[in-house]
Order: sequence, then structure tokens, then C-alpha cells
Amino acid sequence: MRKSIYHKQLEFLYSLTKISEYYNHCGLSKKIRIDKKRITPQTIQNWFSYFNQNGFNYFHSIIFEKIGLRPAFILSKNILPENSFKDNVWQLCNLNSLETIYLENYLIPCSQTDYFKSIYLDQCAGIYFLKSPFVITPPYHMIFNRNHNSETVDREIKEFIAKFKYYLSRLDKIEECKVLKRDPFILPVILASRNNISSADMWNSIKEELGSDAKKYLIRERYLKDEVALKRVQHHIRQLNNEYNHLVQQIDIDYKPLLRESIPFLMIVEYNNKDCFLSFMHSLSSKSLRTVVYPNEYSALIFCHLSYEGINYIAEQSKDVNVKSIFYVTKNLARFSFDYKNCFDPLLKTWNMIK
Repeated sequence: MRKSIYHKQLEFLYSLTKISEYYNHCGLSKKIRIDKKRITPQTIQNWFSYFNQNGFNYFHSIIFEKIGLRPAFILSKNILPENSFKDNVWQLCNLNSLETIYLENYLIPCSQTDYFKSIYLDQCAGIYFLKSPFVITPPYHMIFNRNHNSETVDREIKEFIAKFKYYLSRLDKIEECKVLKRDPFILPVILASRNNISSADMWNSIKEELGSDAKKYLIRERYLKDEVALKRVQHHIRQLNNEYNHLVQQIDIDYKPLLRESIPFLMIVEYNNKDCFLSFMHSLSSKSLRTVVYPNEYSALIFCHLSYEGINYIAEQSKDVNVKSIFYVTKNLARFSFDYKNCFDPLLKTWNMIK
């Protein structure tokens, strides 16, 4: 049976998450096969253009602790004042009390955890210091096929769970490396790639963000020309695939149209047994169209996309973990807003103090 263009695109999107490196359309044409057939670079470029029109992200998901940062989350009844270290803001609805509450995500220097806590503890309803996220993606081309084989889908999800289990086992072994000391320009490239697919768009975003300060990150370049900076962006993307791949958690995609038929939820979970937690994550991921988990030693903050039937099913499966709270995600008020220009000193190559 010949597959439709839509079905091929779904399989292509899922294939992006199975490759451990980030590639442009030419590189992906060499790596991905659908029905054992190569996809031309022009077709992939056309698909990317179409995806971008509808809300699409494709990027290296970074282990932030490796560059000296860690995710911190604050629950509060009101949006807190602006802060350069703030990265995301969501408006939530508590499913029990129906009250509106806000969740703010910060990327803070690991060495300033206690200081951050002293600033915000009295201003919030909850504060959580977690590890970098892990994303579990289901095989879209299978689950959107009414005749899909559930065992095949389950096998694909188990592969993600196995990788997540390995990540959990190494949470306390993650250490900061010296990459920003050697080459601070990797930081703008990492952050710009979260919102831009092409290297040209990444450089334009960096140039808009930094202005003349971009020269401070490219201190070896005597004259900062666009063509020189663009080559440096491309070089750093290749480095993230190769010698800097220890910074990368996985390749992540986020395509909004795939999630339109689902409802975004946030769960705050505590657990005593990691095997029970992994079993819970397997059940959750089998019902979710996208699962993003920020873990810690015995707790986790989980974003998932479910139906209401799915949330009831998960509640039944959560006997061995403590689901402390479930929220409906009403709005994403700010996305990837981390202002690294005011957070990092490229000359001293250190993170600034939180204000």
C-alpha cells in the first residue's frame, strides 16, 4: 500500500528523533530512509518550510549542567518580575481547586542554587530544582494509523524508556565541562538553535540578540563579517554532533499540529522506587503524544499531551508513585526567553550573579 505524503512526513518527523546528530536537509537525505527509499534534499527542504509555517522546532536538546546551568521551577499565584535567567512561563489551572497558577522555568548557575532559593522562597507556592529534560516521542506514523500494531508502538516507546533509565542512573554523575572556557560562541549557537533550523537563521538571531557584543564571543575573528560568523555557526553545529556531543541529551522536535488533538498537562510526581517510576513513565508515554520529564533523585516534573480519558488512565496506573499535583496547561506565555547576553560574561567566561 502506497503511503500518503502526510504519512511519510509523520515517519520523517519521528525519524529525526531516532538520529543522535543534527543535520541539514542534505545530511538528512543521506541518513533517513522511508520504505527503504531515499528522500531528496529538495523534498526535505520543502517539508521543513511547510513545517515552519505551522510551528516547528528541531534542535540539540542540551544537558545544561554541562555548561554550568540547571533548571529551576517556581509555582506562584502571580507572574514574578522579569529576570534574565527566566526561560519559560506557563499559565496553569489546578484540576482539583480550579485556581489559576503560574509556572516559571529558570536556567540558573549551578553554583547559585541556594542564593536563588533565598531570593524566591518567600514569593512562591513551590520551588523545584531539577535536572535537564528528557523527551519521549511516540512513533507518530504508527499511532495516527488506525490499523497500527500496538506491540510495535510499545517496542519503540521501550527504547526511549531504556535511554531514560540510563539517564536517571547518571544524574549524580553529571559534571560541568570547560567548553565555554575554550569557546564561548558555542553558547549563542546552542540557544539560537532552539528557535531556528537553518544556520543562517541562527546567525541572524544571534546578531539581533547580541548586536556589536557578538564580537566578544568571537574574539579570534579580527573582522566580524556575516559569512565568517555563518561558517562558525555551521562549525559549532558539527561540533555538537562530534567532539561536543557529550553536551547533547538527544535530538528533539516539537511540531504543534501533531499536538492539536491532545490536551497539555503538567504533573508533579514523587517516587521511592526508580523501577516503579519507570513503569509509570512507560504507561504515561504510551498515552501521550509528547512527554517531557525533568527528573531529580526522587521527584519529577512532567509535561505530557493526553486526552481526558488518558489522564484518567494514568491516574489508575499511578499506584506506585505519588502524583502530588496535576495541572491543565492553559497558555505558554513565554518560550525560550533566556537572556544570555545579560547572564553570561564572554570575556571572563563566567555566569553573572542572579539579580
